[in-house]
Amino acid sequence: EEQMSFYKTLQEELTSWRSYNFGEPQGYEYALGLVEESAELSEALETLNHTAVQDAIGDIMVYACNHACNGRYSFAELIWDAELRFSGQP
Repeated sequence: EEQMSFYKTLQEELTSWRSYNFGEPQGYEYALGLVEESAELSEALETLNHTAVQDAIGDIMVYACNHACNGRYSFAELIWDAELRFSGQP
């Protein structure tokens, strides 16, 4: 429950931050950002650049959360569902 509350708050704060800093971009821009950051992550992993790996992962998380916000998905529920799938629970 505490973890769900954390992600809900994170999503609300990120939505406010995004609106203030960038307005309301289209959903495809988040998808393109995810692709770009994934490529940066791949390159950072190949070069063993720990700082760049952390930066890319952080950016991927922001793009993913923004995509969830834009699509009116609950980031907390998406993460919870993924945790259940990975843990093998129904």
